[in-house]
Amino acid sequence: GLPPLLVQYGSAELLCDEAAAFAEKAREAGVAVRLDVLRDMPHDGPLFAGLADEADRGLSNVARFVREKLEAAPPAVGSRNRPADRL
Repeated sequence: GLPPLLVQYGSAELLCDEAAAFAEKAREAGVAVRLDVLRDMPHDGPLFAGLADEADRGLSNVARFVREKLEAAPPAVGSRNRPADRL
C-alpha cells in the first residue's frame, strides 16, 4: 500500500478536480489522506511562500505533515534515534 498522503492543491489550478479524485481513490483504497486546498492559489501554490498568506499556510502544512510522519516513524534499524530527531 501507499504511505500516508498529503494531497495539496490550489483552488485556482486546472487539475483541482483530478487532485480531489486522486485523494478520494486513495482513501477508498485504505490510504490515510490529508486533503489541503489552498484558496485561490494556482498549481504549486506553496512556491509563492513569502508572497501570499495562503502559500505560507500551505508550506507550513507541508512541513507539519512531514514532521508528524517522521515523529511517528520507528527508529531505523541499528539507530537509537527516530528520523525526526535528525531534523
